[in-house]
This record gives sequence, structure tokens and C-alpha cells, in this order.
Amino acid sequence: MVKDKRTKTVKILIETGNIHQFKEIFEHIPKTTVADHIGIHFNRFTKMIDSVNDIKINDLFLLSTYFDIDGKVMFELIYNQRSNAKPAKKK
Repeated sequence: MVKDKRTKTVKILIETGNIHQFKEIFEHIPKTTVADHIGIHFNRFTKMIDSVNDIKINDLFLLSTYFDIDGKVMFELIYNQRSNAKPAKKK
């Protein structure tokens, strides 16, 4: 399967600091495109984007390979999103 041309755009935006959080990637490329290419079910992928706590290490490296960026950079995007999330309300 051929990569979507928008992956290069996302890579450039990440490298220049215009994308700070994981979820911001999907303002530039559809979730379905990425999920299909890396082989993750769309519903699970959507949950991963909304709740980055559910991302597995293997998924992190699949994503970093797809966007042709270092795994540490992808981790930083995920970490930034988690750090900026509002704390869950206690029951």
C-alpha cells in the first residue's frame, strides 16, 4: 500500500513545531487513512486518539514509522497531549 502524500506534510509540521499534540496530526490527515495503513481497527484507533493512555508501544512505533519520524518524537506528542488533558473527575 502506498503512503498518503499528507504524511510528508505532517512530518514537516511536527519537525517545525507546528504540531504539539498527537491529536493535532488528524487535523491534516484523516484517521481512517492512517488506521487502514497501519492495520488498526478504526474504533480502537479513535479511542487511542481520544485517550492516549491506551496506546501500546507497538502502536507508537507503527505510527512513527508511518510518519517517518523518530519514536521519541511520537512519544513526546503523546506525552504532551496527556499532560494537557484535564484530570478525570473522581466518582
